[in-house]
Amino acid sequence: MNPFFEHRTTILQSRRENIDFSFPLHTHLSPEFLYINEGELSLNFHDNIFTLKTGDLAVIFPNSIHGYSAVSKTVDYSLAIFRQEATGDFLNTLFEMHPASPVIPASKLPPDIKGLMNELVSLNESDDKASLIKAIILLILARTMPLLELKPNTSKFKRNLTVRAVSFVYEHYKEPISLDSVAEELGISRFAVSKLFNSSVKVNFVKYVRFLRINYAKELLETTDKSIVDISLESGFDCLRSFNRVFKEETGTTPLKYKKEIMLNA
Repeated sequence: MNPFFEHRTTILQSRRENIDFSFPLHTHLSPEFLYINEGELSLNFHDNIFTLKTGDLAVIFPNSIHGYSAVSKTVDYSLAIFRQEATGDFLNTLFEMHPASPVIPASKLPPDIKGLMNELVSLNESDDKASLIKAIILLILARTMPLLELKPNTSKFKRNLTVRAVSFVYEHYKEPISLDSVAEELGISRFAVSKLFNSSVKVNFVKYVRFLRINYAKELLETTDKSIVDISLESGFDCLRSFNRVFKEETGTTPLKYKKEIMLNA
């Protein structure tokens, strides 16, 4: 899965896929809905593990650390990530609170949520339908927020080391970044940072940074006409040679071939 990045300007980024779905811990400013059409998924939310099954919905608040891993072979899911201004009167609650559990089981969901999610996903990046998109988002929030047990974002919640580490890397992965720079930010040793990523994020630090950079590069290859050189630099690589090597190791193809395949399938 490719992540959604903050450089997008449309009000909504959404997709429906049926794949072997996994994505490591990450964070972003945009709220997120994830609906399971079929399958089973494990959700890591601030170091707590929740299970999403067919018909369940996850409501992810801004700045929440979360990651996914498939339990079933494939997961048919609908994902919508949207800009803050689409949340209307819910905005303050979304930034000042967090759910004890972000998962609302199918047995508690209002029956119209599945249809609303399907409609929302069908409006992917439709700026000319911004009013309709906002109306659906507000309706889903109105239906689901009363079903969540909300807790205030205390200083302890914000100071969690995993939260701080992932947030720092997510904000700076397009720049030169190292275990030492993260260690300095957190006030711990580079060994402790390495251990934190291996134990909590479930992937080593170098691989995590590479993952974010390559997926950002894939997003640029898919959505812009920027040159391969510009994309490599914007994604955090110090040279084109390094970018080409890592991209092929991670995807099995070169950036140029990936771009050509995208254009052929467009």
